[in-house]
Amino acid sequence: MKILVDEKDELQVAFENADLGIVNMVARKLVDDKDVDYAACDYTHPLEKTVVLSLKCNSPKKKLIKAVDSLEATMEELKAAVQATQ
Repeated sequence: MKILVDEKDELQVAFENADLGIVNMVARKLVDDKDVDYAACDYTHPLEKTVVLSLKCNSPKKKLIKAVDSLEATMEELKAAVQATQ
C-alpha cells in the first residue's frame, strides 16, 4: 500500500497486486457513508494490477479504517454462515 495523496479532506491510496473487486467493496462502503463526499477506485492501467482508491471527506483515514472494519465484520458473519452449513 502506498499513500499518493494525504491531505485534510482527501486521501488517495495505491494498492499493488490488488483485485479491483476487493477495493471496490471498500469504496462502496465509503459511498454509503453520508459524511463521505466522494469515493471511487480504478486501475492505474488495465495491464497493471495497481488499484487506486480516492476518497474525499473530513478525516479520510478514519473513514477508511471504519469502512475496512465494517467489511471485516461482514466477512466474519459470512464466514460463520457458511461454516454453519457444513
